[in-house]
Amino acid sequence: MAKQRGSMYQKDGLWWVKFPLPFGQTWSDPAKPRKLYSRIEVSVRWWYRAQGVTGKGNEGEFWAKRLLSDLNHQYYSGEPITAVNHRTTIKDLMANLISTYGEKKLSSEVAAEQKLKVFERHRISGMVAAHVTTDSMRIYRKQRMLVDGVSSATVNRDFALLRRSFRLGIKHSPPLVTAVPFLPFGEDCKRRQGYLTLDLYDKLIPKADEDVRPFYVAGCHLGIRVGALLQLKWSWIELWNEPINDVHGIIRLPRHVIKNRDGLTTVIFGDFGRELRRLHTIKNQHFPQQDLVFVRWGERIVRDGPVTRLNDQQRVEYLRIGRACVAGTMKSEDGAVILGKSARFVQLLMSRLRTDGADAILHGALTLRDRVHEEHLLPCSALEVFDVTPIRYGYVRDRWTDIVTELGHPDLVMHDMRRTALDIFKRAGLRREECKRWLGHKTDSMFEWYCIDPDEGEIIEQGERIAASLRTRRKAASAS
Repeated sequence: MAKQRGSMYQKDGLWWVKFPLPFGQTWSDPAKPRKLYSRIEVSVRWWYRAQGVTGKGNEGEFWAKRLLSDLNHQYYSGEPITAVNHRTTIKDLMANLISTYGEKKLSSEVAAEQKLKVFERHRISGMVAAHVTTDSMRIYRKQRMLVDGVSSATVNRDFALLRRSFRLGIKHSPPLVTAVPFLPFGEDCKRRQGYLTLDLYDKLIPKADEDVRPFYVAGCHLGIRVGALLQLKWSWIELWNEPINDVHGIIRLPRHVIKNRDGLTTVIFGDFGRELRRLHTIKNQHFPQQDLVFVRWGERIVRDGPVTRLNDQQRVEYLRIGRACVAGTMKSEDGAVILGKSARFVQLLMSRLRTDGADAILHGALTLRDRVHEEHLLPCSALEVFDVTPIRYGYVRDRWTDIVTELGHPDLVMHDMRRTALDIFKRAGLRREECKRWLGHKTDSMFEWYCIDPDEGEIIEQGERIAASLRTRRKAASAS
């Protein structure tokens, strides 16, 4: 049996523990960070302060014995012995991270709460921070990808928040941890190279629906993050009466929308200006009270002249049949006979009910491609817009995925619009500092991660400079 190391004693009514560290190992007291000790000598009240231990009497003696036992276990098992993070768990670090995000009113607070639930489900939230190793995180990575079916990039985001929680734990007073473990980020954290070339952009935009087209154009022109773009409001936009040199106005994004919390002022230009003017006209005509720029709407082209609008009772009947078919108590063919419609129309009702709920049937558009299934009091070729709702991330993402897959580039993601904007800015001759201001970056990291291939002219120019340098060096060497 291994020999018990260390000792415990009482001092001024408090129980203390003295434990000699392994040879060559030192400990830094958070109260005196510049001083190193070859042993740990602390009161159990200080060590277990997070648990509210008084350190006195029988209770203090119990905790002193426990601390001494734990230190011996760490010593003989080869685990690192640290006083600060001995009882701090991943859950404690994530709680501190969530509190910090909440105090700063960052949207990342919700993401951190969701990650904590993931950690709890995989039973690592209770892991002591000092015991987090690279190998244990590799096991978590495999388990997360196998059980949850997520990609390596998703696990990288887990690790990014976990690393952030450790760094905040070091800054905490008193510190919750003393070091950040090495986390095994996967290959997806390498530089991202996907972006839309001008030719691919010109193919993608015409394939987008009317309500999401301005969103994609804005992302590729302005380089604003998708989350901020979804919050864009008309009240932040100054749209000029007439464009000046293809610049149509100014956008002033407030601080709470931008990730670096500094706000951002940018301009409306090119294709985005024209799309925004079209959107502004539709907004003023059909939903003037809506302040959000990017919204979903129902639209209809009536090709056969004015007829009669469906009444609410008929829509209720649509809803009843749709619900019965979704529940499996009625076949779509039988529902079509009852409604006097085609089976395809009943399938449309079922699809709308599953994706958008009952309101999509009671108030939304109920049409199939190139075919009218409702009657309206509208003139021929008139546009009707109604049932306006904010565009959600999933809505634009799904349509983006469909289009890029059809174009043969399924690896492209919406964040690549940001890299597309950087490519546009660089080819327009903007300097590095100007590109950073447009994209809302404070550091040069974007040029490392948003890898954009240089064009041939740029490479040729660089080659000429290198060749000239070699000639100059050879002339200097021969002259000497």
